[in-house]
Amino acid sequence: MESCNIAVATMAVISSCNSEIQKTVAINSSHIFFDEAHHIVAQTWNYFRELARDYKKPILQFTATPFRRDGKHIGGKSIFTYPLRKAQEEGYFKPINFISIWEFNLEIADR
Repeated sequence: MESCNIAVATMAVISSCNSEIQKTVAINSSHIFFDEAHHIVAQTWNYFRELARDYKKPILQFTATPFRRDGKHIGGKSIFTYPLRKAQEEGYFKPINFISIWEFNLEIADR
């Protein structure tokens, strides 16, 4: 942490670390960014977020789906929203021409 400007990790990696390592990450980070923040109510995610809060770290949460079916709130306040309707109006949705290909030869399957 001391030799980098930016550290990137998934919550799967962070949550698999012991509490001392998570504490070290929280202490040595200037800011914490959560992508897919609609998962923040999960115990493992929320533990790390609360740890960052304990050390007064600014937290920014990103999600395309802020409203959960279970009704749980992800916390924070919305500072930017981009409605689906606006994305449609601005032409960000295009027709997809899907062509299904099944390759049995695994050596060339990803081509």
